Amino acid sequence: MNKLDELLNARDLKFEDLEGEEQDNYFEWLNLLDEKPITIEDVRKCISEQKTKIELELADTDEFEAFFFGVFRRANRKHLVLKAQLKNYLFLELFLESEARKKQMIEASLDKLTKMRMRKKTTPIM
Repeated sequence: MNKLDELLNARDLKFEDLEGEEQDNYFEWLNLLDEKPITIEDVRKCISEQKTKIELELADTDEFEAFFFGVFRRANRKHLVLKAQLKNYLFLELFLESEARKKQMIEASLDKLTKMRMRKKTTPIM
């Protein structure tokens, strides 16, 4: 018995009780339940891909657009939106990496501490 059948049984339902579209939904829900859960690495990969996509599009977008026969220029809205999106993804990436950075900083500090203690032990006192 799968998870979905357990959920149905808890509500006194069976697969046979479901009608046409409900049975289609049942199979979609089965697929959803069988998928592996999203991990932090999946999110990091997605953010990295989106950043690259935005960077490429940003490179192809002019920062300013001319109007009134090229006499005046104004900021290109698309360029501003892309820059804002890129900043958001950068902040998300920093947020996800903050735990790893904290761990690295602590490990680096502990490494320095152990090196200092080793030096004190090996340094002769005169």
